[in-house]
Amino acid sequence: METFYFFDDLEGDAREYNTADFAEFFSGFIGNGIVFLGDNLKIDIDYRMDIQVNTGKAWINGRYYHNRDTVKIMTVQPADASYTRIDRVVLRLDLREQIGSRKISAEIKTGTPAAEPVAPALQRDNEIWELGLADITVNPGVKEVLQSNIFDLRMDKEMCGEVSGLFEQPDLTAIYNQYAAKWQECEAKMAADEATYNSWWAFFVDTADVVWAGFKQTWNEHIADFDAWYAKAKA
Repeated sequence: METFYFFDDLEGDAREYNTADFAEFFSGFIGNGIVFLGDNLKIDIDYRMDIQVNTGKAWINGRYYHNRDTVKIMTVQPADASYTRIDRVVLRLDLREQIGSRKISAEIKTGTPAAEPVAPALQRDNEIWELGLADITVNPGVKEVLQSNIFDLRMDKEMCGEVSGLFEQPDLTAIYNQYAAKWQECEAKMAADEATYNSWWAFFVDTADVVWAGFKQTWNEHIADFDAWYAKAKA
């Protein structure tokens, strides 16, 4: 079937256009993702279990989103008492034909607490299409989300990606994967270094106590010898 856009209406011409037609038109040359990354739609901590979605713009399947003027505040669900979970912040295109839908909005998908937790999967079908903005690690029993608990997903093209201009979306997946792998390597090295330092410090403290005790005893013996010699010399 031939499809073409857009022409003025004439008397007796039954053609009509709807929002889906416009979305299809724009999706032909504007890809999905954040419009110029920077801090646009970046997820930051706000206070305790509250996070904020920074201002910014995005495109999802030819439909436009803009968080204007002020950040959007959302609350992370309370932590589990025993297990860690991973929540995922998404930008959701909702095309369901019902009240409260037909919109794009930032939402938190709450994960499942587990010994080895995973983030909720992105939903991408004819009704819902999501872009991943960030993963949030919620450790057992915590009352506060830290910035270090937030892992930015915006540079991952498969999760989100960037729209920096028409017709072309830069593929930052390789850079993102390199950054993620390097960060995990750094975390592992820092943990190993911390363990090494703690072991060395414990050894140092124990050794210092022994050395100081021996030095103190030897010093006291020298003082006693000197006092005895001095008393003899005076006599």
